[in-house]
Amino acid sequence: MDLAQGTVTFRRSKVRGAYRVTKTRRSTRKVRLLAPAWDALQKIDALNRKRKAETVDIVERDNKTVRQHKLHFVFLNTKSGLPHVSDFVVRDRFFKPHLLAAGVYYHGPGQCRNTYASQLLTTGVASIDWIAEQMGHTNANMIRQHYGTWINED
Repeated sequence: MDLAQGTVTFRRSKVRGAYRVTKTRRSTRKVRLLAPAWDALQKIDALNRKRKAETVDIVERDNKTVRQHKLHFVFLNTKSGLPHVSDFVVRDRFFKPHLLAAGVYYHGPGQCRNTYASQLLTTGVASIDWIAEQMGHTNANMIRQHYGTWINED
């Protein structure tokens, strides 16, 4: 995270319990944060700022090489203070109950990505090219194909 610039750079993911670099070099991307996300991450950072970096094994693109990286995790288990072991806790003990309390029908956390894209397209606050770049697509065609219904042509 670069909170001074309001950006997050995606370099790694956690797949089947293992941390790995992104699938392709293009998948490694810098995303500009919208104001609500920026504000929330600044508050979270203030809570976690003093934590030491943790050494984590990262699988490289060749799926063989493993390197150790020092990482500062952003989202921690509030009881243990450690990074979440899996998405189960976040999804089933946090995400689902909050949706239920808000009266919102459950869709998996991955749907947040679709909501993000469709809301940006519907409101017209960002260009299709910008949205494609933010979402890690090589060009805007994927956005047009997948989210064409929400594209505001005005």
